[in-house]
Amino acid sequence: MDLKVGILRDEEIETIGWISQDYSMIRSSMGSVWIRLCDDMTAEELAGVPPSPGTSPDEGLGPEV
Repeated sequence: MDLKVGILRDEEIETIGWISQDYSMIRSSMGSVWIRLCDDMTAEELAGVPPSPGTSPDEGLGPEV
């Protein structure tokens, strides 16, 4: 069974790709983009505790959004 991934656009569902049976990978509709999903969050992140300055593994990777 193919599991589709989509977005809502103007009240319509638009397919943007497919997700693996184990929900670990998403592949774009043309297959050129693969996204790996993981659950590597710490217990603090799962609890919603903000990281201390200088301890974020993503710090310094680019502009903050």
